[in-house]
Amino acid sequence: MAFFKNLATHTFYQVVARLASSGATFLITVLIARHFGAASYGDYAKVTAFVSLFYLFADFGFNAVFLQKENASERFKDLFYTRMVAAIFLIILVNAIALSLPYNSATGIGFSPFVRAAIAMFSFTILTESILYSVFAVFQRKYLYKNYMLATIIGSCANVFFVGIFLLFGFPLMWVFVGYVCGGVIEAGTSMVLSKQRILPIIIHTDFVKELVAQTLPVALMLIFNLVYFRIDTILLSIFKSSTDVGIYDI
Repeated sequence: MAFFKNLATHTFYQVVARLASSGATFLITVLIARHFGAASYGDYAKVTAFVSLFYLFADFGFNAVFLQKENASERFKDLFYTRMVAAIFLIILVNAIALSLPYNSATGIGFSPFVRAAIAMFSFTILTESILYSVFAVFQRKYLYKNYMLATIIGSCANVFFVGIFLLFGFPLMWVFVGYVCGGVIEAGTSMVLSKQRILPIIIHTDFVKELVAQTLPVALMLIFNLVYFRIDTILLSIFKSSTDVGIYDI
């Protein structure tokens, strides 16, 4: 009986966290659409969708393998700093890809200078998401789903607060992405405090990291191929259409 009670409790915490996150996203979406209009909302959707694709790479399936380690409780720093290095690499990669994608100023199709700048700002959420992924492994291992729920609620409220304040004072769309980064920092910081994990001094056991990456690689490749399978058509159509339009107007 106790098992089912604990299962229901942990499930409840995760459902509440999901509702808080989804509810905040929905509310922010409505506010942006009503405040900026369809064109700016399109830029917002393009930026968030593009950067969010790379959250999967930040996850990389590390937690699934990490939690099976007998000494996982002693290796949080290895998981944390491995993800930090990967996140920095992904931020550079995201912006490099965004800069290389086409844009037609005549039709407004593609990745405009504003969208690229917004991607540069929003890409910092890859870093905060990486922290959350790492801390969530601690919550899973210790069954601290209540702390996960609290961090998510606080982060979601922070996102709504910052975005709402910026919209209230008439700030441009770029500040919405600044609000997301601020909210992500608060959520990541809250989760770190609740996890009670220490990240200083910086110590990385390279042998453990190599083993973790090697064992995680098959899972990561499966996730990546799954992502490509479901999203490659949308990406190719967007790039092809932009390139075609550019060619038409250049003639």
